Formats: sequence, structure tokens, C-alpha cells
Amino acid sequence: MLELCRIQVDKFQIKDALTFEELENLKEQKDKMEAHLIKMEEVFQDFPRIDLPKKKKELLLNGVKLKGFEKFQNGTYNVYINNSYIGLGIVQNGTLKRDIII
Repeated sequence: MLELCRIQVDKFQIKDALTFEELENLKEQKDKMEAHLIKMEEVFQDFPRIDLPKKKKELLLNGVKLKGFEKFQNGTYNVYINNSYIGLGIVQNGTLKRDIII
């Protein structure tokens, strides 16, 4: 085999992708460029959701492991605060820690 071209990963297909040159041509047209971007929230939409109170935001962003998540199974979750997407968190043994924050 000389070459391998991946045409799809999960729901993302190469036919929907832009080349670097196409992106470069769109950089002056922010609204058109943003129409091609996929929000992180959409990429990870299959993960379950955890909603946190606003007072926990600073702790989570600073890397503090939050206790009190025993009712959640171990795994990766989308984290929301005040219905705003924050990023991904990991629950392990009843503790939530940040993973990817936007």
C-alpha cells in the first residue's frame, strides 16, 4: 500500500472538509468561515450532560476535582454551567475533573 486516504471518521466526512487554501481565502469573511466550523458541543453531543451551579465554575476551571457525583457512572460528560457549554469533564469514583475546556 502506497497511500491511505481516510474519507470518514464517525459522522465527519472528507467531502464536508475545507482545504487550508479555502480557509485562507475565507479568513477575511468571518461569517462565511464560521459557517464551516463545527462547535465542540456538536462534536461531543453523544456524551451525557452534567449541569453545575455557577459557583463551581471557577473551581472546575482551576482544575479542582469536584466531589459529590456518586450518582453518575464513571465516564466522560459534557459540562454546562447556567446552560452554557464549558467543555468535557470526567467522572471517576464520584469525582468530577475537567478534561477539555473551551
